[in-house]
Amino acid sequence: MENDLKIIYRANTDTWEMCDLGDDPSESKNIIGTSAEATRMMNILKSRINRVEESIRL
Repeated sequence: MENDLKIIYRANTDTWEMCDLGDDPSESKNIIGTSAEATRMMNILKSRINRVEESIRL
């Protein structure tokens, strides 16, 4: 989570969700396609996922 933005990656369905908890505390609106921060945050999370996967393979 960064600021009020929360990003979720669901590996089993390969889908992304993003919510702005400041504007939408009930997390009912997925803003992944409209948020200017989505791509940057997706890249950060993908990098972290890759690091974990690499450490598991070692």
